[in-house]
Amino acid sequence: MSDINSYIANNYFYYYYYYYYYYYYYYYYYYYYYYYYYYYYYYYFYYYYYYYYYYYYYYYYYYYYYYYYYYYSYYHYYYYYY
Repeated sequence: MSDINSYIANNYFYYYYYYYYYYYYYYYYYYYYYYYYYYYYYYYFYYYYYYYYYYYYYYYYYYYYYYYYYYYSYYHYYYYYY
């Protein structure tokens, strides 16, 4: 009877050990998976944020450039003929 109890206790410890081994294995697997996903999403957001930032920056730059260009052209035309 002692041998049976020892066998059950050893197998219980065996399955207990591997249960928590695979539990922590998949825990860290999904942890690094979501960490990588978060990092990729953050990089993606960061990239397009600065992409649209510089896009609108140059858009307004050329907008004001042509605005002042036509403004001074009109002013020069008005000053020249009047």
